[in-house]
Amino acid sequence: MTTSVRVSFKDFLATYPVILVEGAVIERLRRSAGVNLDEHVVNSALIYNDEGRPALEAICCQYLEIGLRYHLPLLLSTHTWRVIFAYPPFTADFNRVLGLNVSTLRASIVMASPV
Repeated sequence: MTTSVRVSFKDFLATYPVILVEGAVIERLRRSAGVNLDEHVVNSALIYNDEGRPALEAICCQYLEIGLRYHLPLLLSTHTWRVIFAYPPFTADFNRVLGLNVSTLRASIVMASPV
């Protein structure tokens, strides 16, 4: 089992000469068969539906596999940040909604991860 260590973002950037960062996830999803992006929150709703979640999981796992293969740290953002800003009622309960989004995505990735 691995242990996570908290470091500041500044220290994270200063520590590693190369960092793997996700990119163009929405474009990859837009071109995925059976994936419908939401008009308002784009890919944010995908972790909550059975059609979109596997596509998002596959992309996230690909980033994890590349990071593991090449021993690179990974900077992966939550794909649900738009929900918080698109729907003001969520803003009042930011930490709860963000925690739910992150834990849902983390559980999905852990279950799908080959590691």
